[in-house]
Amino acid sequence: SQQLSLNFANTGCQLDAKLNSVKTNFNGSLASYLIKQPNEQCRKTVWQAYQARASIKNKTSFEVIKNLRQQQAEQDGYQDHSHEILQQQWLSHPQLVAKFLQSQTQAINANPWSLGQVLSNAKPTVVEPTSSRLWLNNIAKELEPLAVSITPVNEKVLRVYHQHRLLGDLYLSQGKKTQARVIRHAVVGQQFGQYELVLKDELTNYQQQSAMIDTVASIISQLASGHRYYLLNTLGETQDSDQIDKFWLQMWLKGELLPTPKNNSREAVLQRYATQLQIFRAKVALNSYLSSEDKNRFDLDSAFKQAFSARWDSVDDAPYTFSAIVYQGPLYYQKVWQKAVAKYIYQSTKDCQNQKHIFDYLVVNESANDMVTQLQLLLDETITPDSLIKRTQHAFNHQDQHSRRCTLLRQ
Repeated sequence: SQQLSLNFANTGCQLDAKLNSVKTNFNGSLASYLIKQPNEQCRKTVWQAYQARASIKNKTSFEVIKNLRQQQAEQDGYQDHSHEILQQQWLSHPQLVAKFLQSQTQAINANPWSLGQVLSNAKPTVVEPTSSRLWLNNIAKELEPLAVSITPVNEKVLRVYHQHRLLGDLYLSQGKKTQARVIRHAVVGQQFGQYELVLKDELTNYQQQSAMIDTVASIISQLASGHRYYLLNTLGETQDSDQIDKFWLQMWLKGELLPTPKNNSREAVLQRYATQLQIFRAKVALNSYLSSEDKNRFDLDSAFKQAFSARWDSVDDAPYTFSAIVYQGPLYYQKVWQKAVAKYIYQSTKDCQNQKHIFDYLVVNESANDMVTQLQLLLDETITPDSLIKRTQHAFNHQDQHSRRCTLLRQ
């Protein structure tokens, strides 16, 4: 795939020689071509050709994988692989997953082959440039109301505490981008956690500062987890609920430290596009493992048009465009789902004065409550998968149709 090149049968789609930086490396030049090409039909043709580059090569292998999983599902007494794997999740049936995905589908003013031009014309969200060390200090300060403290041992090592309980150590290093590497998971009563936190020297834009918040929040949510057993600490109750606490903490920190991107900003446009792309791919993944006669299957041609207001002429190539369709399969929806639930929790509780209680119930969860109990404690209402889908739709549409209740303040 790395050896592909752009070959134009229609010379009208070639870029002007002065603008053309497209040589032979197709992967490296696709974005450049889509931004510089003013003709939308040419952009669409090239984008579709790129998406189809591996279809023939991957189709046979993917059919083998699907057939093997279908056989296994039938042996286990299930209709198909989607029904079997979802049975173990919080959204335990394809009907629930399909309902959620449809509730989150929203038309955006950007199709995949025109996204580059839309982003180039959108203004970025302005932030004050800062160093990673100073930004880490700012994050640590915001964590203090949650009873989380980060104290230096020396220039390379930080120690993390929650309510004076040692959670673990952070080992700092420098790199080209912010990222975290787990060395050892924390398990209460067994071992303290250890992480390497790789820091970029300077954070000059919103995306870099946001990425660092995401990384630190991910580390804190893992270190602070209060379960006494390793698997509960690292895997969670179900695959589609084990990262809700992390996403909530990310949203909470961003709400405290970063400006809210305007609706037409580059960051907001990119986020809407990324979400709709994930939703469309989740529909593709769910379809791929459902039996052909299942009523929960999506019409992918309509699904693509609903999100991107455009038609993908060869939408049957969609299953061969992302590797997660094999590794995650019908569970591809889980990241969008968990972010939606975390957003609903955040919007419903962000005005509460005592955020520490929310952190304790959702992130620490020392009592090992299941998701239903956690949501009932946080929202003071009994929650079912169906009702929660409806609530995430209200949060997605920025409508507060459910009152905010700070019930934790009365405890």
